[in-house]
Amino acid sequence: MPFDVGHALFELGKYIVKKASADYLLDGVKVFLKKRKIENTIDNSIAQIVEQLVPFFQNERISESQSELVIQTCRDELSELITDPREIFASSMDGQKVFDRRYADGRLPEAIRHEKLEDLYAQIFPQIANLVCAYPPAIEQWKIQGFQDGFRRLDEIAATLSGVANKIDQIASRDSDSADLLLLRVRQSLAQRVEFQIELSGLRGDQPNAVPLENCFVFPELSLAQQDKNLIRELRAPAGMKDATVFEFGEKKQRALIIGPPGSGKSTLSSWFQRSQFAQPGVCITCITRLRDLVKANPLPTKEEMLRTISGPHLREEVSSERVRTWCELGQITFILDGFDQLPLELRDTFLAWIDELYFAIGQAGLILTSRPLTSSHLDTLSERLFTWQLRPFDEPRIIDYIIRWYNHAPLLPGTPRSIDAVALAKKWQDDPTLNPLVGTPLMLATLLMVHHLDGELPSGRANLYRRYVDGMLGVWDSRWGVPPAIQIKQELKHKILTRLALHLHLEQLEQLDDLEILPQIECTLRDLSCKLTPINVLNHLRERSGLLIGPGTWSFVHKSVAEFLVASAICDGDQVD
Repeated sequence: MPFDVGHALFELGKYIVKKASADYLLDGVKVFLKKRKIENTIDNSIAQIVEQLVPFFQNERISESQSELVIQTCRDELSELITDPREIFASSMDGQKVFDRRYADGRLPEAIRHEKLEDLYAQIFPQIANLVCAYPPAIEQWKIQGFQDGFRRLDEIAATLSGVANKIDQIASRDSDSADLLLLRVRQSLAQRVEFQIELSGLRGDQPNAVPLENCFVFPELSLAQQDKNLIRELRAPAGMKDATVFEFGEKKQRALIIGPPGSGKSTLSSWFQRSQFAQPGVCITCITRLRDLVKANPLPTKEEMLRTISGPHLREEVSSERVRTWCELGQITFILDGFDQLPLELRDTFLAWIDELYFAIGQAGLILTSRPLTSSHLDTLSERLFTWQLRPFDEPRIIDYIIRWYNHAPLLPGTPRSIDAVALAKKWQDDPTLNPLVGTPLMLATLLMVHHLDGELPSGRANLYRRYVDGMLGVWDSRWGVPPAIQIKQELKHKILTRLALHLHLEQLEQLDDLEILPQIECTLRDLSCKLTPINVLNHLRERSGLLIGPGTWSFVHKSVAEFLVASAICDGDQVD
């Protein structure tokens, strides 16, 4: 029988999914026809995904024996992960991160290197790994709920994973004539990790408030004050202005400072801009660096090191200083430095000097810096070199658009309607003097919508709104979804643990902690509260069932405003000693 790539990929996907989860699922099904229906549904879902992987092999024009080698190596490597899934959990249940972590030294399996199949393997492995990451949680939840959602969730995963594979293949095919093959490969590697990160965010059953960026993003209004002419110019969506914005910040390689209040969507805009460049002609890439990730860096990274980081482990060594210099001089790179406001005050002068040096070192490349408004003078210094853009609050059409998108795509309570009179709701909130200042920012608008959906009404006052949001997210799975947790933790205890964590971050002027730093904090809090649960189980419970804490690997609150509320609440209550 001749080798068939599609058949081999299907058997690999089926083996991976069933080894990871389906066997124990099917053991509990005694009715033959129901068992057969479940098996067929899983098979059809896997087939829908792997169908989109075949073009990767065709585009590489490799032999049947090489295709077979890639598929068999994926099977062997992933089999190890399934038997000991700690590496998967340590990689945030993300196939691309599983790949990066497993091959952190850049050395892929010897057989792959011998046949010079590194690029194909780096494309295929993360996509197959995502079957391991995405299917078992969905099937486990499906089992607990007695199959009440039918097969909808498997269909969602299949459609998303196959859609991502198709997008990446289109990027590779469209740019295949590029003269700079290394930049093309870096672009493909970056596109894969960005697409999976964005698309899979809304498929995680353990995040009741996750919505994929593509479905919920409403383009904000930006206004530019040109200091030399005292002229206000605005960029507005919709009506095709997204492309104009990519041109403004990407093609023109502008040096820009984007300032917006808390929750206005600065980081989301950065992610959207990076993704949008993949759809543009020409091989250009956007390198996003979250400044809070550099707080402990000594020395701060060079432009080469930042580009090597986004290139992935097996391309890192090929990104030479000479190559980076060429890409910058040709204007093929845009650097985004996100979150200057998240730097401790005593480090801002150091970072300011580093940004100043980067400004002169990147040639014709673009440079975008984002920040909240600051009480210090650092932004005034930056605005002397950078065009200053203001992120403005949502106007009424944007508020209505966001409400409609949220109700269409947010994971809502089972059996609840997905339609609402968005126009009436937007007008009601805008006419309310208490809510009017809140409704214009994406974070607060999402908070309003979640609380309104849970309770049908909103409490008075911003502090009460945040309190209800936090309480709702801590109890939403247990009290509304009815899915039993692996461990039992009282809501009061969860609140105290998160408050202690927020206080620690605030007092130490940190934005995030790694695994080795956060577990002792949780352990200390549990000991003080006479709780016998283990820190790792508590931490995973908070991540999986609240949507307020993001991890593993690097742990932070879903947004800085949530941590700030918990700190303010602790100060008002006066019941914490540190």
